[in-house]
Parts: sequence; C-alpha cells; structure tokens
Amino acid sequence: MTNRDRLLIGAMACLVAVAGFWFLALKPKRADAAAASARVAEAQTKLTAANQALASATTARASFETDYATAARLGKAVPDDDDAASLVFQLESAARKAHIDFRSLTVGGATATAPSPTGGTTPSTTTAPSNQAAGGKSSLPTATAGVVR
Repeated sequence: MTNRDRLLIGAMACLVAVAGFWFLALKPKRADAAAASARVAEAQTKLTAANQALASATTARASFETDYATAARLGKAVPDDDDAASLVFQLESAARKAHIDFRSLTVGGATATAPSPTGGTTPSTTTAPSNQAAGGKSSLPTATAGVVR
C-alpha cells in the first residue's frame, strides 16, 4: 500500500467518523433540542396565562369588599317578596270604605282607571305616579274600580 492510499483511507476514516458522529450523536440531540424549545414556548404561554389570571384575581380580591357591600345594600333594598295578597286586601278594604266597587288589579301597569269626576259610573283613565325621575319603571299596580251608589 502506498503512502497516498494510506492518506486516502485515513481521510475516508475521518470522514466516516465525522458523519457517524453527526448522524448518531448530533442529529438526535438537535431534534431533542427542538422539542425542548417547543416545550419551553408552551410553558412560557402557560406562564403568561397564569400571570394574567393572577392579575385578574388580585384585582377581584381588591374590589371584593366594596362589591360585597354593594350587593348586600341592594339585597336589603329589595323586599323578600312582593306580598301581593296583603296589597290586594288593603286595596279592597280601602275601596270598600270609600264606597268603590273594586273589580281587578294588574301588577306592573302604568295606568289606573278611576271613576269620572262627573259622578257617573263611566270609568276614566288616570296616570299612576311613577319613579321615572329615579330612572326606573313604575311598578305600581293598576286597578279598575267603579262607583257604587
């Protein structure tokens, strides 16, 4: 074997060793590195979402006391029930004392029918007072009545 052949075989052996190192050692590690980079990006996204949730929870915790106080105040302002039966009884009693024939009651309406000022039994329409100045709808009941003589 000549010197040139030995150099050529040595160069080929080095080339095979480098190629083997590349395909057997470096290429799988590069794939692992790419997978690790993808996992890092996913973890970074989860961390960002968790930080946003933490900021939202911190804000909610800071405003909890005022929100709870507002809800409690509004809960006290609203009655537990509308007690419609008691309202009907009171209206019927008042109508009987005023010699008015109480015929019907509609809850939530904005107009009431009352006897005409001429003293006849023909009903006329009058508007019930409302809390429109406070920005709300009228929740006063409307009643139909006639004069009994």
